[in-house]
Amino acid sequence: MDVRLRAGRVGDVSRWSTLLAERCLYSNAQLECLERWWAELLSKEMAKSGVVCSAASDDRMLAFGIGVFVAADWADELAAHPRPFVGADLLEAWQGKAHPVLAPREIARRNAADGLDVLVLHMVTRAYLVRKRTTSCVSPSRNCS
Repeated sequence: MDVRLRAGRVGDVSRWSTLLAERCLYSNAQLECLERWWAELLSKEMAKSGVVCSAASDDRMLAFGIGVFVAADWADELAAHPRPFVGADLLEAWQGKAHPVLAPREIARRNAADGLDVLVLHMVTRAYLVRKRTTSCVSPSRNCS
């Protein structure tokens, strides 16, 4: 199968949630919340993403990934005390507006100085490429608002 990689776009997010639903057990409300979050991150240039699709058609999306650059102290804390469901934690922080995701100017400043810390929020491939569904990708107690 011939494939190609391209940058993700805001218009892709609804198809990303479809891919995510094939691999992980998210509720419809959680998927809608993630779509809004991904679109906001991308439109504000606070996230980087990539899409793998069939070389023949952009409509045949095979995988996607999205990541954000985060504050160094937050990344250091996570490295010192790893925990599951970090993406859900970050989404909750985002909704509360006190979050460690860097804005474009801060990304540029840190990139020119000591460097950046990246957190991959999601990386998903089509279910038939992997053949195994994950039992849970988010904490069952997490709710999106």
